[in-house]
Amino acid sequence: MADRYSNPSGNAGNWDTTATWSTSEGGSTGASIPVDGDRAIIVAGDTVTNNGNHHVGSVEIQSGATLHGDGGAIIYLDDDGNANIFQNDGSVTNTPRLHFTNSSSRNAKFGSGTFGLISVEFSSTATLTMTSALTCGSLSIGSNSTLTTSGSNYALTVTGDITNSGTLTSNNSAISSRKLISTGTLSGGGGVYTVTGAGLGDTVRTVDLGGTVSGNVDVTLTGAGNNRHEDLQASGNIRHLTINNAAAVVHLGR
Repeated sequence: MADRYSNPSGNAGNWDTTATWSTSEGGSTGASIPVDGDRAIIVAGDTVTNNGNHHVGSVEIQSGATLHGDGGAIIYLDDDGNANIFQNDGSVTNTPRLHFTNSSSRNAKFGSGTFGLISVEFSSTATLTMTSALTCGSLSIGSNSTLTTSGSNYALTVTGDITNSGTLTSNNSAISSRKLISTGTLSGGGGVYTVTGAGLGDTVRTVDLGGTVSGNVDVTLTGAGNNRHEDLQASGNIRHLTINNAAAVVHLGR
């Protein structure tokens, strides 16, 4: 396990080159790129572009630093023992994609900016706790995995779809997505799941709850198209269902 600090020429560099990384903050570059078990630290004033799929233990983005995405490239966070497996005190641009594969419960501060894919696919049962709000294009939660918005009730905004086969714990947070598909558990504490169906056709199902609902879970359908067959027949009870489109025709059940 090792720490790798960014220090690229001109304060901008690609992840996959030794010319970007140093073994100490402000030190000479030429260090090996961060790999499994290492902590990658993007230093204030620097921009690092994730220009390919890379595995690393954890990532820290200092205040004034930037992580820049590059198309479909993914950063796989495999754990280095740090409680904060992802810590963004700076910013992200061009929707970087993150895949959490750790086997121990960890925290993630997503901070400022919009991510592409966020995938939580732990190798054994564990929890990822949000320590900030999260905005992303899509969210996937695997069968061993729990994502919780924490007792601070951080907002979770997904412009695309949520697919959950593990546990999504909403606490009292506002959660929104285009579609909500859950064969796992939705655990609530009064928070509202708003499903927009944005850009989808009239008959496209936007809610498919084949799993379990526990606690106080509320669902709001907005912008619902006509003749949608929404499946809310999860084991357990949805506390409130709200349909905010008087023109919509929504069928509950398959």
